[in-house]
Amino acid sequence: EAAYRKAGYYLDDGNETEAQSWVNKALEYCHACGAEGRLYNLMARMVLAGNPQDAMNHARHALTLNRNAGDKNEEANSQRLIADASFKLEDFKTAQQSYDDALRLDKESGAAAKISLDLMGLGRSIARQGRRAEAVEYFQRAYSVAEGAGDTKTLEEAAVEIKKVTP
Repeated sequence: EAAYRKAGYYLDDGNETEAQSWVNKALEYCHACGAEGRLYNLMARMVLAGNPQDAMNHARHALTLNRNAGDKNEEANSQRLIADASFKLEDFKTAQQSYDDALRLDKESGAAAKISLDLMGLGRSIARQGRRAEAVEYFQRAYSVAEGAGDTKTLEEAAVEIKKVTP
């Protein structure tokens, strides 16, 4: 657990080398510890920007591990990472499906911040498929959820996205 947290802190600080080192240590310490899925999600997040295919592979492995462990929150994170990687790879239909799967799980847990991320991803994926009117509906929903959660960053992002897709 401590190695996982250190990896997360280093990643948040932008020190990917140290983050990778601590993820590797965490995997060494974690033999059937139940947190492997979370570790693979972190690995996916680490490589998402530079290598979306590797992120996809890590997230799919994490998804299997998280489903087997019954960890719905991490399963939703895996789905969202698969969606993010699919979006970067311009596979917008897969991204849409994975954001939708993440949304279903996040609704069960009531995670407002994650629900708004899922809705934004759905809106962007649908917009890239040329379905602008439908995309606006998702951005409006994301705006409402973010407003209820006090998430000003997502509020601003949703407003920008609505302007982009509204003629």
